[in-house]
Amino acid sequence: FLLVTMQVSIMNQRGHLLPCTYNVHTKTFGTETIPGACLCEWTKGFLLAFPPLALVVIWLLVARDLQNKRLFYGLLKQKAILQFTKRSVWLDPLMLFLFFSFLNVIAHVALYYAVLVVKFDDGEEVAQDANVLSAAIRSGPLNVFPARTEHLTTFTHLVTAFIIPSVLIVGFFVLNYDVEKSLVPLSQYVHETGVSADETLRLVVMSDTHCRAILDEPQERWRKNKDDNFEDRCGAVIREFDDVKEYPDEGSITLMDASWAAKLLLDPTLKGSSARLFRVTLSTFLAVSLMMTIILLALLIPDVILCVQKIWVGNYQSAFQLLALSGCIVGVIATARSLGTPLWCQAREVFRRRGSP
Repeated sequence: FLLVTMQVSIMNQRGHLLPCTYNVHTKTFGTETIPGACLCEWTKGFLLAFPPLALVVIWLLVARDLQNKRLFYGLLKQKAILQFTKRSVWLDPLMLFLFFSFLNVIAHVALYYAVLVVKFDDGEEVAQDANVLSAAIRSGPLNVFPARTEHLTTFTHLVTAFIIPSVLIVGFFVLNYDVEKSLVPLSQYVHETGVSADETLRLVVMSDTHCRAILDEPQERWRKNKDDNFEDRCGAVIREFDDVKEYPDEGSITLMDASWAAKLLLDPTLKGSSARLFRVTLSTFLAVSLMMTIILLALLIPDVILCVQKIWVGNYQSAFQLLALSGCIVGVIATARSLGTPLWCQAREVFRRRGSP
């Protein structure tokens, strides 16, 4: 909800953002220097693209959690523990790019404030409005500042409706990146199911990288024809792990590889009402997420066209905004690809089985 609000907010304020001009002789409000104009355009690109990028990453994070939890509890019922490889949120390439975009958003607002200070000489008028800004943050009105300072109102709006929600969103990513935090502790599972101490010691421990390596193999290699339901298929994975145990350690799994378990979870040959319900639920979520991603990408097209038009008429500093927008669009498309890969594999498997005699 916060990201949707941010997207609507930035769309409404698009025409009132900091002008990235560098002609010192003009009387218009802007950066007035070439480096400032380039920095302004660069950070503005991330400001415009941050909500779509964060939304797509959240959808991928939710899809990852749904799949990992389903597989974790399925293996646990078959006396195996799926151990997720520890990976810091600060080392995941996709999360690093998201944090980099967030820092550029902060930089744009900081630049906006710096321009306000310079424009009002010693910044006394900006400083005098600090208390009013605090009141705006608490109460939310957009017209707290005097009407003579439209840009102060825009600045307040950016802080209250964009920066504060974006800080909460980044905090959400940091706190929810590790999927193990939301799993039932093993001690609670033992207590609730009445598993004995000897049975607990005999639990098979399998890393997620080993499990992914097994699922990457053709299923005909390790499963039997009778393994038609989800529980039996999980048992087949455990048997293959016990028999081989020679799968190489491929390091940790990044967020871009979040849908590795879908090869099993979305298998159309799985029988049983629970498997069918999960398959429909996950497929629907992924399909809706992809459609929303297309809409979000379409919302960025006018900004890209505007940048090209500005460059065409000689405002070459707009190339920096175009570069930032292009990078974010590539990030959104790459993330959407991770969302869509399970659906593509599922559809391909369905058509393959229909075409086979």
